[in-house]
Amino acid sequence: MKFKFPFFIVLFVFCLVNTFSCKRDTSGNRTALDHAYACQDVLGPLPNFSCADAIEAPTTKNGAPVTFGPAGDEGAGSANPDDCDCPWAFGLACQTGNKVGRYSGLNSDGSENSDVVFITFCRDGGLGVIGHKYSTGETCFFSILDGQDNNNPPGVNDANYNDGWMSPSIVAQDNCQNCHMASPFLHTPAVDQLKNPNDTSELLVPMTGNGPVLYNRPRVFTTTHYIYTKLVYIVP
Repeated sequence: MKFKFPFFIVLFVFCLVNTFSCKRDTSGNRTALDHAYACQDVLGPLPNFSCADAIEAPTTKNGAPVTFGPAGDEGAGSANPDDCDCPWAFGLACQTGNKVGRYSGLNSDGSENSDVVFITFCRDGGLGVIGHKYSTGETCFFSILDGQDNNNPPGVNDANYNDGWMSPSIVAQDNCQNCHMASPFLHTPAVDQLKNPNDTSELLVPMTGNGPVLYNRPRVFTTTHYIYTKLVYIVP
């Protein structure tokens, strides 16, 4: 999942674009299903993700809904943050049609696992997923292949799973951890309009962490994990 951060907005999560490179060796023959199984070992059973379950973030100007024409590869929107009340901080500043979804984690018996959450992001026909375990920081990224139906992608138990989802080496090329290193979830005025439908007192996209973000903690690399502070990214 790739996010671009313009300089017009300050987030509570920052990208360390000048400190060091998070690029990794993305060679490898693991399939999307291999990656899904590795993530299930940590996060538990994967839900059947769908943009049909996600909630569209409102796009307004002075409280009234607004629409935008095409703006190149980024879809319909505007690069000017003054064109909407609640801008994004990745992709276009103001963009219509973006949706966010949330799934609770599951235990092997099908009961809810409150220690795990999955967040989906739907934009321009795509579907990206971040799965996160609160207690350990272990985090997985997923993304469907271009041209797939983001309302009905194959589930992990479907025989055609590899036909619908990117292999981990392709996902890793987006270097998701470059922007998600301090927290798995990025918050913007646009995202934070959305509330959890199961508990409207909290945001749809969870806040994580118990203190200020520190960028001078030790960094540890292994062959299968990227570790920074309390986050563990499961990548090739």
